[in-house]
Amino acid sequence: KGRPGLALGIVVGTWLFAELEADGLILVMAALIIFILLLDRLHLIERISALLPIRSPLTATTLAAIGSTAGTVCGGGTVYFLVVYFKLVCRTAQTLRGTNIAISGLFVITRVAAIAVTGLIAPRYLIEAALLLPVVILGTWSGSRSFHRSSPERFYLALQILLFLAALALIGKGLFAVL
Repeated sequence: KGRPGLALGIVVGTWLFAELEADGLILVMAALIIFILLLDRLHLIERISALLPIRSPLTATTLAAIGSTAGTVCGGGTVYFLVVYFKLVCRTAQTLRGTNIAISGLFVITRVAAIAVTGLIAPRYLIEAALLLPVVILGTWSGSRSFHRSSPERFYLALQILLFLAALALIGKGLFAVL
């Protein structure tokens, strides 16, 4: 339902990504991650869903556009910004995880194409990324094993802790670069 919003967000996000300075991007990414964590911890999307038809094409497209713009701007992956929405519409943790993996793959392909067109990526880095594919496969395999051994509550908590630690690291890196 939200595909037009995703596409628009990726295009707008890529343009903003190209325009912002690197140090500013780091701090923007940290702020966005903390914002998403607050959305989830304070159940703000659930509150919004009581007021809006969360599965309607307009709502899905709007949230997808916001999420994909934010994710593309900071290069952190749109799915992290859509996970609060996915958590609401996916009936099980397994569906959420599967959706995350499938959408992430689609976004990577789209984002690489968009960034390549803008000239922001060198072929050398694409080759290096391809060489890391075995590590990605191993990470997916070990993540799947861990996921199946944990409860949905632990899965969501681990995801939130991981995102919070990433945000703290980005804040530190951004402040160090600015100061």
